[in-house]
Amino acid sequence: MELKSIFIRTFLLLILWIALIPNNSSSQDDNVYKYAAGDFELIYYGNGYSYLVPHTARAFSTALNAHKRIFDYNPDGKISVFMHDFGDFGNGGAVAIPFNFVTVGINPFDNIYENMPANERMVWLASHELTHIVMCDKPGQSEDFFRSVFFGKPMNDNTNPLSMIYSYLAAPRWYSPRWFHEGIAIYMETVMNGGSGRLLAGFDEMVFRTMVYENSYFYKPVGLETEGSTIDFMVAANAYLYGTRFISYLAGTYGTDKLMDFYTRSDSSYGFFASQFQKVYKTDLISEWEKWIEFEKNFQKSNLEIIRNNPVTSDKKVTDNILGSASRQFYDKKRNSIIAAINYPGKLAHLGEINLSTGSIREIAPVMSPRLYFVTNIAYDESTGTIFITENNSNYRDLVLIDVNTGTIIKRENFERFGDPVINRVDKSLWGVRSYNGRSIISRMLPPYDKVEELYSIPFGYNFFDLDISPDGSQLSGTYSDPNGTQKLIIFKIDDILQGKNQFNEIYEFEDNSASNFTFSLDGKYLFGTSYITGVSNIFRINIEQKNAEILTNTVNGYFRPLQISSDTMTAYSYSSKGLIPVKIKIDTTSADAVKLFGMRVFDKNPEIKNWTLPSVAGINLDSIGAVKEEYSTFSNTRLAYVIPVAEGYKDFPSFGIKAKFIDKLFLNILDLNLSYSYNELIPQKERLHFLLKYNYWNWEFNAAWNKTDFYDLFGPTKRSREGGMLGIKYKDYLLPNRKPETLDFDISASYYFDLKTMPMYQDVAVNADRLIASAFKINYHILRKSLGAIEEESGFDIAVHLSDEYVDNSNFFKVFGSAVFGQLLPIRNSSVWLRLFAGKSFGDSGNPFDYFYFGGFGNNYLDNNSVQRYREMMSFAGTEINSISGNTFTKATLEWNLPPYRFLNFGFLPAYFTYARLSLFASALNNDLSKLSNNTLVYNSGVQLDFELSMFYLLKTYLSFGYAGAFQYGHPPTDEFMISLKF
Repeated sequence: MELKSIFIRTFLLLILWIALIPNNSSSQDDNVYKYAAGDFELIYYGNGYSYLVPHTARAFSTALNAHKRIFDYNPDGKISVFMHDFGDFGNGGAVAIPFNFVTVGINPFDNIYENMPANERMVWLASHELTHIVMCDKPGQSEDFFRSVFFGKPMNDNTNPLSMIYSYLAAPRWYSPRWFHEGIAIYMETVMNGGSGRLLAGFDEMVFRTMVYENSYFYKPVGLETEGSTIDFMVAANAYLYGTRFISYLAGTYGTDKLMDFYTRSDSSYGFFASQFQKVYKTDLISEWEKWIEFEKNFQKSNLEIIRNNPVTSDKKVTDNILGSASRQFYDKKRNSIIAAINYPGKLAHLGEINLSTGSIREIAPVMSPRLYFVTNIAYDESTGTIFITENNSNYRDLVLIDVNTGTIIKRENFERFGDPVINRVDKSLWGVRSYNGRSIISRMLPPYDKVEELYSIPFGYNFFDLDISPDGSQLSGTYSDPNGTQKLIIFKIDDILQGKNQFNEIYEFEDNSASNFTFSLDGKYLFGTSYITGVSNIFRINIEQKNAEILTNTVNGYFRPLQISSDTMTAYSYSSKGLIPVKIKIDTTSADAVKLFGMRVFDKNPEIKNWTLPSVAGINLDSIGAVKEEYSTFSNTRLAYVIPVAEGYKDFPSFGIKAKFIDKLFLNILDLNLSYSYNELIPQKERLHFLLKYNYWNWEFNAAWNKTDFYDLFGPTKRSREGGMLGIKYKDYLLPNRKPETLDFDISASYYFDLKTMPMYQDVAVNADRLIASAFKINYHILRKSLGAIEEESGFDIAVHLSDEYVDNSNFFKVFGSAVFGQLLPIRNSSVWLRLFAGKSFGDSGNPFDYFYFGGFGNNYLDNNSVQRYREMMSFAGTEINSISGNTFTKATLEWNLPPYRFLNFGFLPAYFTYARLSLFASALNNDLSKLSNNTLVYNSGVQLDFELSMFYLLKTYLSFGYAGAFQYGHPPTDEFMISLKF
């Protein structure tokens, strides 16, 4: 049997095998439920956490009733709330376009460093997320008009850039900076929960007090969006911090009434937030922001004076390196070192060993999926040199065992959902908390750590975290929080837990304060940890027997994660504006006075907001609001989202028409319909009508087109419109789900083309065939990583293999091609070098256009919506004409150096500004005929591309790119190409 036939049959068998793989996601409708209650539709998957549905419905109804009263708001239709257990940490999110949709991750929050409140999470989430809905959905007169014109709130769709304008007209407040949205949401979360929220958080207080103490730069509104959320180790969290602080300043200085006038959309208010600010406060936002900064500095200077009323604790740096974010630390006495996970901007997250004698840091192993504040959950067995960490930290956590000496992985247990680990040094058992269906479950793993044993399920609403085990292995300690946010230090006897006795001993209650990172002393008589009792994160020592607390530090910034390493010394992290610094501190008692909390000014100035505290959710009678449970159907819940006019391109001519979009409540069933017409008489009559249908259902995609159009064909050399018709189907799935940054996915597709005059993939290659049946299979495996502050992936690899077959004129044209991409982060911050390798072979009849691959050009249009760095793609070859190089076998290599991006601090104004500029250098070599390798078959190029990122109305990222490349080939005159492109 000839090689071509073998390939084709193998290809078809592979397609059949993939199609028959059992797939859960495509038939999930039977396991999705909807619980309609009043103004809400709670949608959830399975019955594992259905016990939470009534409580969540009451929580959201209670919060919405308050929002209605405060903001004079009535939702347009039911608000969809999607409850899920897709990750081990609780979270929330909200969108108001094209309809009101809230997501709720039901598991406990990450309470590290008190960056999140510890009270009952459903009520808190409802208070916070519904604020986003109200702010973005409440219409003025103009929005009412445009929503009626568009039959809804259009989404921004970069295939039709005019949709950006339509979307803004229908919901202008959606297009506001993140600090604007999060500032008011945190304000409402705090006042609606009786003061329990980040408006009064000690963590936020520490951030700005430390900035004043260190004379750090305060970002202005534009700089906050450009530098503040990228180069700082807090990254996007700065938007929350600054927004909360500025809104607190406004309410504390001018009162809540003005704050509500600023935020509440009405017929008499402005849609653009900065214009409304000017109207309400009679000054521009930038000027008032500067007044807040000055006020903040003076406020924190007075707090620094209060702290200095007592001797300030002295410490000694362990290393000159600032760690950025850092995990729990462990002391290895034999090595005289600290073991911890580290994540600093410009360097990939990793496990490190910090030598206490020299301060040097040895990189042990990478941390592939770091969390922002604590990097990863970690435990350490000094006797065996085994580090236990969690990976896949944003989803279902894996447990990974790593050798401290070599950094090699000893064992990996996937999706154990086992966190907050701590080793029992006596029997080597590993204890931790398992998150599942909204509950925290005290669990353990015995050597060889391949099975989780669940021991005690904490009641919902309560949480147990920051575990530690006494040196004698008999006691398990941790922080226990209740629905009111009260935190207590408690101790279980391990034997009692193993015998099913779930009693614990309450050691100390931190009234209205946090209890963080407490660990046993070397003799087991004390617990060392931190709390914001004084408003500052100081270190406390709790006597277990006497149950009293002693304060051990008085710091101007904050200490975290204390660890006793000798009878008179402990290590800890000292907070700085650039990240955490490991220090040594002498153990001694001291005194400290309480600082003032910036947010208390709000309550002092506005006593009426105490009436905004939410009543008990028990007051909601679900029967009276018509609560009904039913199975969720993606089809019956699909509705018209909006209809908009569109202008598109057909070859070099414009066409005009409409686009309609239908979406279900979970964005699983999406139908796009485009219909347009070209009036130009130069276009044959048969080609003037244009139609496009795109339908997505779970993992499936269906396409149908007639004389396909593309808006960007009007603006540049690359043409994606095609005459004739097309029907296509595509299926995509993941073979390694929820494994970021590791991904293994595949897609398989089949298409039918008719009345075809140009090759579907190559615009400048004419064909005479009327019918084409094409099928393709692609499998892609990659592990791509980036450091904090990166603009794209900076390290890793990406390997893809493509198989395709085109049947035309009774002939098959089978092709195999692929890519292997390798990148490395350089010692220069956010600078990386990449090697991109490509190769392909066609097994068709030589001489037929379908038998070839075609290369050429940057590929960017003057206006575009495809990838910015098109020169990286397989079929691009900058410096030559599009499709000008052909071959039925090829190899190609591209070497690329991405220089560090330059961040603009204040280049622009509030609705539009530049965020960064980045220069890339590249060079490629292409051999388009492997059968006769010679100078005549080799083509070379080298080039440069300069990219600017421009943010318009905060959510619309736009890229302005300039490029130049020269190409040369033996025996041919050199060619070159200039490129300018604006990508929406």
